[in-house]
Amino acid sequence: MATQLQEVVVHSKHPKRTILGHNSWSLFTSLNFYTTKDTVPHDRLGREVGLLMKVKQPVRLESFHLFVFNSDFSSVTFRLTIYAVANDQPQAPLLQKDVIFEVAGRQHGWREVDLRPYAIELAGHQDVVASVQWLQSQSDQPTSKYFGIATHLSPFHSTFLRDKSQESWRRMGANTSLYFTALAYSE
Repeated sequence: MATQLQEVVVHSKHPKRTILGHNSWSLFTSLNFYTTKDTVPHDRLGREVGLLMKVKQPVRLESFHLFVFNSDFSSVTFRLTIYAVANDQPQAPLLQKDVIFEVAGRQHGWREVDLRPYAIELAGHQDVVASVQWLQSQSDQPTSKYFGIATHLSPFHSTFLRDKSQESWRRMGANTSLYFTALAYSE
């Protein structure tokens, strides 16, 4: 009786540590999840912010990092999603499992999510958009509105935004402070 095995990937050389995304931040600007149209925190549910990244060679993602510029919330829960890119727009999600994480506390700084348990591998020679989607939030202040990710305007980089998960993406020239640490493999 024949048994079909799942695909096996063999890497012949030792991988090198690499960074995908934007691993610096600015003191001067941030991208806020709040807009002037929002009247209650629930208006943010489903809102996404993502950064376009070029994956040059096959990688295995180890961790995800997000720079919280400022927060009025005691806790915000996000979903990390990685989208394939076609026609200069995010398309189908590439992850098999949801990566849900919480940003707790009001202090600014880098937040890290361990991705090793998810065994996420990306093929080389492709563009992807890594996004964070607002799932829920908690605050002891009923007027809490602000949650910002450090970013800076840049005509050479692309940040994608949408207000709800089924809406169209908007593109802006900005470099948002989110990145992955990864192991890169030679082809």
